[in-house]
Amino acid sequence: MKIIFVLLTLTFTVLAHHDQNKENIHLNDIRLVTLNEKIVENPTAVLYTLRGQVYLELGLKDKARHDFEHALSLDKDFQQAKEQLSKIK
Repeated sequence: MKIIFVLLTLTFTVLAHHDQNKENIHLNDIRLVTLNEKIVENPTAVLYTLRGQVYLELGLKDKARHDFEHALSLDKDFQQAKEQLSKIK
């Protein structure tokens, strides 16, 4: 009986974690769509850096690197882009 309880507890923990991951992925999708729209309207270093951070959260380092570098091409002194880029180089 104790083993069944432990297995059920582990199953619920895994399912709860899985649902949280699905929710985070959905939120990142919404953030990417919004940032893409804003970048088309008015590309700024801030927007490229924010999108790069979302890409990093998704594990897309090449896309993140590209956005951080692009942010720095728009504003070579933008500290947040420099810091984020240093994390993945």
